[in-house]
Amino acid sequence: MEDTAHLPDYIELAVGMKCMVTFNVATDVNLVNGSIGMIKDIFLDPREEPWREGEIVNLEYPPIMILFQPTQSCKTLFQGLQSE
Repeated sequence: MEDTAHLPDYIELAVGMKCMVTFNVATDVNLVNGSIGMIKDIFLDPREEPWREGEIVNLEYPPIMILFQPTQSCKTLFQGLQSE
């Protein structure tokens, strides 16, 4: 626990929020430490209470997935995701 004692108790996330990758997630598709982009979607844990779009939500559980879109182009197509 000592190595995480400096972390805040919460984090604020929003669709459209600019963010940066802080570790090498997928080097083969250039999703590496320092990649910048934005949050495209947030998929909540199914145990969370229903909510309305635009509403501020205090989660009890971490999101099951955060969809990140890097600003640099990626030539790899991921199954199930739309290309833009």
